[in-house]
Order: sequence, then structure tokens, then C-alpha cells
Amino acid sequence: MKVWLATTDGALETVLGRVLGPSAPTLRTFGEPAALGAALDREVPDLVVLDARAPESGILEVAPRVRVHPLGPSVVLLALCDAPGTAATLLSEGVDDVTTSVAPAVLADRLLVCERRHVERAALAERRGAGRDAASALRDVVAHLPDYIVTVDRAERIVFTSRGGPAGEPEELVGTRAIDHLAPEQRDKVRTSFAAALATGQVQSYEAGSHGLPWSVRVVPVHHGGEVVGVTLIASDLTERRRMEAQLRRTDRIAALGTLAAGLAHEINNPLGYVMLNLTYLQRRCGEALAADPAVAWLRDAHGRLESTLEGVERIRRIVHDLRVFSRGDDGPLGSVDVVAVLDSAVNVLEGAIRHRARLVRSYAEAPFTWGNQARLAQVFVNVLLNAVQALPEGGPELGEITVSAEADARGRAVVTIADTGAGIAPEVLGRIFDPFFTTKATGVGTGLGLWICERILAELGGEIAVASEPGRGTRVTVVLPAVRTPGASSSPPVSARA
Repeated sequence: MKVWLATTDGALETVLGRVLGPSAPTLRTFGEPAALGAALDREVPDLVVLDARAPESGILEVAPRVRVHPLGPSVVLLALCDAPGTAATLLSEGVDDVTTSVAPAVLADRLLVCERRHVERAALAERRGAGRDAASALRDVVAHLPDYIVTVDRAERIVFTSRGGPAGEPEELVGTRAIDHLAPEQRDKVRTSFAAALATGQVQSYEAGSHGLPWSVRVVPVHHGGEVVGVTLIASDLTERRRMEAQLRRTDRIAALGTLAAGLAHEINNPLGYVMLNLTYLQRRCGEALAADPAVAWLRDAHGRLESTLEGVERIRRIVHDLRVFSRGDDGPLGSVDVVAVLDSAVNVLEGAIRHRARLVRSYAEAPFTWGNQARLAQVFVNVLLNAVQALPEGGPELGEITVSAEADARGRAVVTIADTGAGIAPEVLGRIFDPFFTTKATGVGTGLGLWICERILAELGGEIAVASEPGRGTRVTVVLPAVRTPGASSSPPVSARA
């Protein structure tokens, strides 16, 4: 323990040194109180012993000086005096203990008491410091929360607010009436909820619009000593939540349409089979009759019309098949998939939409089979193709071009490229296109989930997707997928596709 002594009595210094024993090297003596006060500017002791037997020495000024020191509260002050009046004065000035005897035994007892008091004070100061740090950290956290948090007493005066407002900073708002800072249309609702929370001690909740934004407000009673002494209002901006709910509703509608499409495709397939069977029969009989009598003009015309009708029905059959593949969902086993066949199915599903906006160029080379399932890969290709279509202006196929290609790269992987000559993507936007719910399309046109879902599907299958774009010159999307060595294998994914 670090002990400082203020005295001009050498005998007292000797006695105190003996009492301290092994701790004597920590004893520091100041002949003048002013010297001890100056030393406090550089360091702080654990215990200060003041020789106040000569009050005219100015020793009474030391106690207040220690008490105002930033670390002073943990210092213990022990004074030696020989007059009751001086003892009372010392205690009123902040001295912790007073003794009128300098006998070694008495000093030893007083020093032991002082040491214990110092340990308790140091521990208390540390706890208070930690409490202040924690409170400061908590205030900082609360200040950065997206919610507005305001605590109000029963007289509607602000006790705490997490952030400022038009009326000033948080510390300037404390003590003012909370109701004065609300929009007029909000005051009745707040007062009603405030009164209900005070009367019932129960949390009150409501939603309201303010400054053009939707808000959720909770009025939480503040209890102290078994009584409700005020309330804490927590206001949360619901704008982002409402937007996400709307996006999810649109996503649910898309999922429902997929289920509906799968059901319709199944229902269409049955009568379509009858139509194709009968058309094939009629075409065959017309062919036989025409072979027997080639001169019959109406047979030639009927045979040609049946042939073109069969081509149209076959196209309907392919579209229905591709629609069923696309709407099948994520269920089903994973296995090797013909990338070109799935890409062609996606193109067939959207060929009608493409035809009204762009020329379609297909370039299929030898591409390896990959790992996945048809439905999930079809979802990727349809999403990318749909983005390409929507990037082009309406008005006819001569206004734009969409190129679809499939090939193998130098590493033997399957590479699918879908390029358009549309408006392109600005550089500041390009880095965000894979973020969920981010879209540059008009409201109701896109959910902002398409490319995010594509990236997740491909990552699960060991593939990857990259987008290159230049404003005014179009966009190129490249999908790379790992190859499987044996088409038709379904036991395990290729090494590069495993998690």
C-alpha cells in the first residue's frame, strides 16, 4: 500500500515506518502540505496520513484537494490531532478517520481499518467505472438502433430519448413535453395509449402513419417500486417490412402460378394426345387416298393442311412438356442433365415473348452433361432469358437480338451464354444485381429475387454465374457448370460440385 505522510515531526515518521514494517519503503513524507498537494498532480496514494496537531500549518487544505482529485474517492485520509474541535473540523472537510494517539498499537489498528476501507473503495470505484462504461456503450448502441426510443414520465416530460429531432439534440429534448414534438394528428392516439399503459400496466401497441411513413408504436410501462412511473415509446419504421411483405406476396403468386401451370400442362396433355392421334390417322388415310388417286386436288390440299396442323400440335406438345419441366420445382433426385436440352426447353417456353422483341440466335456446340435436375436448371435459364427479353424495347424483332449458346470450355465444363443487345446495366448497379430484392425494374415487373435465386441454385450444384454489361451495348450472362463423365449417372455429384 502506498502511504503518504504530511508532517514535520521526524519521530512520527519513525513510528509510522515501524508500524508499516515491510511496507515502509512505500512511505513517503512531505514536510509541507503544499508539497503533498503538488505531488497529487502526478500520482495518487492509497492512504494519506495528516499530522494536524499544528493546525496553523495549513494541513486542513489537503483533504479537500484529495477529494476533488479524479481518482480521489479511492484514497483514505487519516488525521492525527489532539483537540476535539480540530477533529470535528477534519471530519467535516472529508477526513475518513481521526486518532489522538500516536502509540504504535493504536496506529497499527487505525492503519488496518484504513487499508480495508481503501480496498472497498477501490473495488467500488472500479465497479462504478465499469458501470459508466457499460452505460455509455448501451447509450451508443441505443442511439444507433433503427427504432426511436423515448422514455416519458407521468407528466409527459421526456426523461430519455435515443436520438434528436428538429427540436434539438437528445440532451436538449430531456425535460420538454413529448406531446409537443408529435404531429397534431398523432397526439390523441399517443395520449390514449399513454393513459392506458399507466392505468393497466400493460403494453399498448398500434400502427400509424407519420410524415408519409408507416410506423409501429409500442407503449411500454416503466415500473419502479411497484408503481408505473412512466412509459417508454418504441417507434419502428415499417417501410422496409412492408416492401419485403409485398415482395414475398408477389413471390407466392409466382409459386402459385407455377403450381397452376403444372396442373394445366397435365390436363392439356391428355386431350392433346387424342388430337395428335386423330390427326396422324387422318393424315395417313389422306396419304393413302392420294396415292391411289393423285389427281384429286382437295386431297392434296387436305394432306398439306394436316401436315402443317400436326407441326403446330407438335409445337404445343413441346411447350407443354417444357412448361411441366420448368414448374416441377426442386423435388426429385439429382443426376446428370443434358444442358443443351434444358436450355432449349427454356427457350421454347419464352419463344413467344422473344419473338415480339428480338431475333433469336441459337448456337449449340458439343456441351457435356452436368449435375443437377431439369427443373432447377430450367429455372436459372428462364430467369436469365426473361431478363434479356425485358431489357429490350417492344416494337418488333428487328429492334434487338438475343444469342443463346452452349459449349464446353478448355477444362471440359459446360458453358452457357445468354447475350442481349438491350440497354445494359450501369457500373454502379452491376455490383448489386445478385442482392435479394434488388431490382431496377418497374414496380410489379420484377421481385428482385431472380438472379439471387439463380446464384444460389448454381452454387449448390457446383456452378457459377457471371454478368458483363455495358450501358447502351447490352448484357452477357455466362453460366458455367461442372461436367459429369457418364450421362445418366445419378449416384453422386462430380467432385467439383460437392459441398
